[in-house]
Amino acid sequence: MGCDRLAGRSALVTGAGSGVGRATALRLAQEGATTIGVFDRDANAAAGTVAALTALGATAIPLVGVVTSRDRCQSAVDEV
Repeated sequence: MGCDRLAGRSALVTGAGSGVGRATALRLAQEGATTIGVFDRDANAAAGTVAALTALGATAIPLVGVVTSRDRCQSAVDEV
């Protein structure tokens, strides 16, 4: 891992299955975040990011849903 600036912190990243969201989730892990919610509409893409985060030593939680669903977003926050 990189520095410990975010040591002990949790994060929820939307669109974390690919692109900027995936890069953000990986960076948060490198900065020391210990628990990261990987929120994406594509379960397979989320699983790939979860595997990468786990390899960095973070606890990653796959969360499938869309940000247009208020209830799903709230439950994702509750899960992380």
